[in-house]
Amino acid sequence: MSAFEDFVKDVLMRTEGGYSDDPDDRGGATDFGVTQSTYDDYRDHHKLPRQPVKLINELEAWDVYKHFWSMGANALEEWPSMAIQYFDACINCGPGNAARLLQQALGLTDDGIFGPYTLRIATTSLRRAERWWSENFAVKRIKYYVDLKNQKFEDGWLVRTVRVAAYALARVATK
Repeated sequence: MSAFEDFVKDVLMRTEGGYSDDPDDRGGATDFGVTQSTYDDYRDHHKLPRQPVKLINELEAWDVYKHFWSMGANALEEWPSMAIQYFDACINCGPGNAARLLQQALGLTDDGIFGPYTLRIATTSLRRAERWWSENFAVKRIKYYVDLKNQKFEDGWLVRTVRVAAYALARVATK
């Protein structure tokens, strides 16, 4: 199995299940970690009628995850410790924020676009020191959540970030 499939099966599907519509969550209604807005886009793209995200099924969630994986994490798959963390950040805080975090970790201007320049710098950096750059990404992600100053969700975000980083970094030695 790929890093993507392993991570979704071993971690994401276990932590992202369940419908939530907490008024204090800026993401709004979610299920399987998929927001209503993302689910609407998914259904529109597949020419399906829109419906509440609480009706999303596991197969649709996998399709949404594959789409997020294709937004940059797939290009980093040679370095699973970074690919997994980047992908999880796409799911948890959106692709634009995930790209900003990666760019900050790499010392780049953070425009929120995972483009050719970000990819080139990321691959060059990861070839030289995958563990260091992956740990730096986790640190930037932790700072991002702390800076949001949302006490209601902060502990959960931080625990998730540390667990995902530990899971991802364990893959450095097993490549």
